[in-house]
Amino acid sequence: MRGTLAVVLIAFGACGSGRPVALDGEVADARVDLGCPAGLTYCAGRCVDTSTDPDNCGACGSGCSFPGSCCIDGGCATDCVLPPGMASCAGGIFDLQSSNQHCGKCGNACTGGKECVAGKCVCPAGQTDCGGICVNTANDPHNCGACGCDCGPGLPCNNGNCCSCATPLTNCGASCGNCLCTDLLSNNDHCGACGVKCDTANGLTCQNGTCSCVSGLTDCSGQCVNLNTDPSHCGACGNKCPAGEPCMAGTCCACPTGLSCCPGVCVNLQTDSDNCGACGNKCSGGKMCQAGTCTCPTGLTDCNGTCVDLTNDENNCGACGTACTGGRDCVAAWCCPPQTPKDCGGQCTDIYTDPTNCGACGVVCPTAKICNSGVCGCVCPSGQTCCGPVCVDLQTDNGNCGACGNTCASGESCVAGKCE
Repeated sequence: MRGTLAVVLIAFGACGSGRPVALDGEVADARVDLGCPAGLTYCAGRCVDTSTDPDNCGACGSGCSFPGSCCIDGGCATDCVLPPGMASCAGGIFDLQSSNQHCGKCGNACTGGKECVAGKCVCPAGQTDCGGICVNTANDPHNCGACGCDCGPGLPCNNGNCCSCATPLTNCGASCGNCLCTDLLSNNDHCGACGVKCDTANGLTCQNGTCSCVSGLTDCSGQCVNLNTDPSHCGACGNKCPAGEPCMAGTCCACPTGLSCCPGVCVNLQTDSDNCGACGNKCSGGKMCQAGTCTCPTGLTDCNGTCVDLTNDENNCGACGTACTGGRDCVAAWCCPPQTPKDCGGQCTDIYTDPTNCGACGVVCPTAKICNSGVCGCVCPSGQTCCGPVCVDLQTDNGNCGACGNTCASGESCVAGKCE
């Protein structure tokens, strides 16, 4: 009989072989039958290592029957002392802390994809034990997100969800297979993440995945308020107006009946052109405040924000945007005709020929004078021309030879309208 075993070395063969190796590190020579890996022998329907198998020690069927005996190098030894966690089990000596065939005790095999870790059969990292089988609940259509959640025929499991929501939507369904594709950026019941609700009763709404106040309101301790009008938060969160004092434009003040407080001053919002209808709303473009609205005075029309008189406005003659071109004036809401383009006292006039409006409105030519090119002149006999206040013969006049103002030089005479 062999002496007590003092040191035991255990190793395993190639991946998947599950082949124990003899304690001295050598593999006993053995016959290979029916496809058993090298070093193993086919005995009664399984491949064993006859160098360490206590049921087939040295040969098939040769078992070690003594209490506390084990098989070493194909021979039975009594009073075997094995290191902690090691045991002589069917098939050889195994580490009960890591052997998938004998996990924790001989014969306790890990199944369903489990591995032996610290003497217990557990699922690998990232997998879940569902009814004894290790599954990945992130993509298993029969255990999607949790054991037993079956997506049903044809539905895949994506990241633990049976639903396939289009980008950028997210499934916020409450139970297995209950699809609720949601936009986490704008949904008040699922804001930023499923189940995060915005307090809409206090004015909070989901904006870009965050519960926030709408434009014009401020978040004061979870409540959306208008700092311009809220007497409990006047101008700033927590700034409370004295009892009975309203908050106007962010300032606490009390004004007489009919007047409103606009930063430090009481005004009538119905008539104040600088605070028309609301503090700071200033009327412009010639408008005045009437009943809290900026409007044009009677007789004028609002054309693009400016009050104009359509009866005489050259850019808005008769209607907004109707412009008089070519230097013509607007008279009685009509553009003057080209022949008489100017407005003189409400009449379309040609200031170049009208003796009562010669050169400008109201310029009247003296009796016997005519308006010539906007200048009052004389009425000349046939063959003569009015040059300034006198009639001349442009054919012979040395001071107006050929044209008014063309003076012949000293010693020259005007002959047939030319200086010679």
